[in-house]
Amino acid sequence: MSPQTETKANVGFKAGVKDYKLTYYTPEYETKDTDILAAFRVTPQPGVPPEEAGAAVAAESSTGTWTTVWTDGLTSLDRYKGRCYHIEPVVGEDNQYIAYVAYPLDLFEEGFVTNMFTSIVGNIFGFKALRALRLEDLRIPPTYSKTFQGPPHGIQVERDKLNKYDRPLLGCTIKPKLGLSAKNYGRACYECLRGGLDFTKDDENVNSQPFMRWRDRFVFCAEAIYKSQAETGEIKGHYLNATAGDSPQILVWLIIAATTAYFFTFTEQCMQLLIDRKIMDWVSMPGVIPVASGGIHVWHMPALTEIFGDDSVLQFGGGTLGHPWGNAPGAAANRVALEACVQARNEGRDLAREACKWSPELAAACEIWKVIKFEFEPYLQKKYYEPRCRGFESLLAHSLPKGKGLYFPPEGRKTMIGIADVKLLNLEKYMKKKGGRKFFGFMVKEEKEENWGSVEFQVFSFTNKIRRLASHLELHKKDFSSERGLRRLLGKRQRLLAYLAKKNRVRYKKLISQLDIREW
Repeated sequence: MSPQTETKANVGFKAGVKDYKLTYYTPEYETKDTDILAAFRVTPQPGVPPEEAGAAVAAESSTGTWTTVWTDGLTSLDRYKGRCYHIEPVVGEDNQYIAYVAYPLDLFEEGFVTNMFTSIVGNIFGFKALRALRLEDLRIPPTYSKTFQGPPHGIQVERDKLNKYDRPLLGCTIKPKLGLSAKNYGRACYECLRGGLDFTKDDENVNSQPFMRWRDRFVFCAEAIYKSQAETGEIKGHYLNATAGDSPQILVWLIIAATTAYFFTFTEQCMQLLIDRKIMDWVSMPGVIPVASGGIHVWHMPALTEIFGDDSVLQFGGGTLGHPWGNAPGAAANRVALEACVQARNEGRDLAREACKWSPELAAACEIWKVIKFEFEPYLQKKYYEPRCRGFESLLAHSLPKGKGLYFPPEGRKTMIGIADVKLLNLEKYMKKKGGRKFFGFMVKEEKEENWGSVEFQVFSFTNKIRRLASHLELHKKDFSSERGLRRLLGKRQRLLAYLAKKNRVRYKKLISQLDIREW
């Protein structure tokens, strides 16, 4: 190395190892609308502070490495580095923390989702300073989402092909996933489709093995589809796994599917996209369908329909083929449970148990799986909703149903955080400004008290996109029983005034007319 090169390399550079938190932990950072925000659950190694662990995640997933390098001086770290801007402990867990990391948009190539996930869920999961790491949540700004083409069809096209609307799509993964002959595989598909399922699908492990070649499976599945359609009068489908060891073979299988059973048989990628909570806005893209699958059965149906809503897919593999009466009764039990739960949700009734009285298939399924339930509650802390979690506050604003609002218990009161049923108080007394947002007084019912108490809570800007936030909060069942009524009540100014007049509160009519009800 020449003296000139050596001098330039050593100017302003000090070799060695320094703590990640000195560069990548910035609690004073204000997140931007264009930042990609991620929430990681981290379990540091013994002796590693949580700030160092969170900063290490931000560093190793963006511009950092384990030692100082002189080429850091050739770029702008302040512009390109990821930042850990907030850390909080996980309630009820030892040595576990939620680290919130913000990534600048320039770190990722436009329209290339693999590039983004290579950084965010890539080599950092092998980082030795962490005992465990889990990506809990991710916010992708519309600025980046618009660079993607999205899926070619989307939710609506799938519904149009199957002619199924106003409820989740009901499917089944054929079990056992390996070992069945093509004829028996098609027989299982036929029984499930005849029983009431909308579609069946290949498991990701099923390709073209010696015991069941792809071409044979295709023929028997197509026969099952045509036969079940003729018997039920409904459109059925089967999702074939069309992955192979080389591209020409994939094209051959796709040509066979397109020319033989064009309308009724679809194809899918090897690994299926599973989404726990449909939070992100798809901007102008058609969007994908959230899928609930794995260990679920009829007793989970009320929770699934409430969490995922109508635009979703519910797949009952063992919950269909494990029915004590066979595959077709198992499919019928799931279909009856789904339609009963959707009707119950729309009408505010508990129809699932009532449906057991006239559906022996559902009654048998409920009896055999009555002790099986969701064993783990999804992680979502109360602090997750507080304004200091700046990056995710915008998600909260789009996650509440119309006519509902989050309330926080006053100091000294043993009231759970929850979504309150809305009852109007003296609005003139409680109208005021705080932090640039309007606050109103409402009545919320205490958990273990008969009296009604007055609490203030922030009224966010509501949308109709997402309704599943409520499933993560501990609430009374009656808090949701009148949701449709509340949405009708607060949806339009005239109906709100009619309600007040009915309750002999006409004196508030002039005051209410001055409010901008549209932001509710």
